[in-house]
Amino acid sequence: SHISSCSDLLYEGESPDELALVRGARRLGFHLTGRSNNSATFVGPDEMTTKLEVLCTLPFDTVRKRMSVCIVGDNEDEVIVYSKGADSSMLGVSGKRVKRVSESALRAIEEEEEEEDDDDRPMKHSRDDIIRSKVDEYARMGLRTLVMGMRVMRRSEFDEWLKLKTMVRLNQKITHRNDEESERMMSEVAERIETPTRVIGVTAVEDKLQEGVERSITALREAKIQVWVLTGDKKETAEGVATACGLFKDTPVHFESESKDQYHGLDVVIAPDQITDMCLPHSTALDRLDGCCSVLCYRLTPGQKAEIVKAVKRRGGVVAAIGDGANDVPMIQAAHVGIGISGNEGSQASMAADFVLAQFSFVSRLILLHGHWNYARIAHVMLYFFYKNIQNVMISFFIQTSNGWTCGFPINMIYSMTYPVIFTSVQPVIFGVLDQDCLEKELLSDPSLYEPGRDGKMYNLKMFLGNIADAIWQAAVCYSTVYCITYDSPHTLQYFGFCVAMLMFTANMLHLIMETKYFNVIMLTIHLSGFALTFSFFLVYDLLPGEELLVS
Repeated sequence: SHISSCSDLLYEGESPDELALVRGARRLGFHLTGRSNNSATFVGPDEMTTKLEVLCTLPFDTVRKRMSVCIVGDNEDEVIVYSKGADSSMLGVSGKRVKRVSESALRAIEEEEEEEDDDDRPMKHSRDDIIRSKVDEYARMGLRTLVMGMRVMRRSEFDEWLKLKTMVRLNQKITHRNDEESERMMSEVAERIETPTRVIGVTAVEDKLQEGVERSITALREAKIQVWVLTGDKKETAEGVATACGLFKDTPVHFESESKDQYHGLDVVIAPDQITDMCLPHSTALDRLDGCCSVLCYRLTPGQKAEIVKAVKRRGGVVAAIGDGANDVPMIQAAHVGIGISGNEGSQASMAADFVLAQFSFVSRLILLHGHWNYARIAHVMLYFFYKNIQNVMISFFIQTSNGWTCGFPINMIYSMTYPVIFTSVQPVIFGVLDQDCLEKELLSDPSLYEPGRDGKMYNLKMFLGNIADAIWQAAVCYSTVYCITYDSPHTLQYFGFCVAMLMFTANMLHLIMETKYFNVIMLTIHLSGFALTFSFFLVYDLLPGEELLVS
């Protein structure tokens, strides 16, 4: 839409980088006032309005690592292709100089150059070297770089290319193909018009860290959680950001695929050309990273990020993937737990994630606090349910030992059936929701408290077997106590069953109370209500008419 007032402009873009570039141009006097699929309008420093006709837009893909836009030049017979992308994809395809059809388009960038007679001569290497040195300089400063390029071509040449693009797209629709082969074909078609390109400059955008990122990553490292950073930035940019956010505490070492060295306790940097072999099912490279503190992988595509996550999962690792942009979606979907950061990168990552956070600093609270609490609660509740049901079954077994194995059961059948689903169901649920084995302040100040849950020390085979043994022992004690009290004395069968049921219920609740670490008014009310409900059931049921069997 076209906006007439430059002072009231509000820009929206697919990425923060695009917004930063448009806002930067605005501060230099070039105000973008309108953008549609077929045109772009801007106001220059001389207050003159210029409208550009957009013929085609070639979106970014992971093969080309660039995007381009084709516009009509000063003459109707020329088309200018502007491209922006990573330095690896732009500096390597400059090729030969293109014929200067548009003097006005190239005049601004060639004022410092000497006019040459042969326009088809290869470009000077010094220009690429200067651009590359600037890219490296900006990258070492932790800035995200983009290389800009342009190509001027005749309209007839563009029309021929457009026909080819249309045929390829039409063939995809007819065959209903949308696979990697189709994407590769479209990339090849795009490269035909994008190359050779003339590099005209480089931009650098600061990607500021959110507040608390370093503190959160440091806490995760103290909890012995291995932190991987998977990024598409240059090596220098990635290392600068990794140092700034606390990922590296010492000088990192570079991973060598041909070596057999172990990297225990070290910070590791992995080059992109080693990722493919590392992610193969039979590769043992990941085994050598077991025990390292942190890993940095740079120049990765979204697909490579997802492959790394899948490879770690195949080794038995539990992976939580954290991302904020569309290029992080494959990684988030491949992980056990996906965490999206809602921010300037858009909402794609948030929509694909299991959890959505407003800031990265909340990750440490999510994992170290709520993750620890929920694991402890689930572990204790599961053990308690096993204990409760085994105790109930074993009491029935012990009753048969003195009942001639007649399958007679003295406990009220209605109570026996509703015991696990009514009388002892609410208490463990409330326990599983409210219990806190450690206080919030303790967990956040001491990340090492997360280790027992991460290492599976709260729920394992030893804990399970111990819990089963405890249930059998308590069942034996409950039955033996009632049997000894009522031995050789006349009593009704209902009275014997009532004593067994009440002692079983009391032992059950006392066991749960002893497991509770965070006792409050709600827990106390639930337990008192459970005892009152049990006594009320037997009192009301005893008033109903029925037969009483006298046993001794």
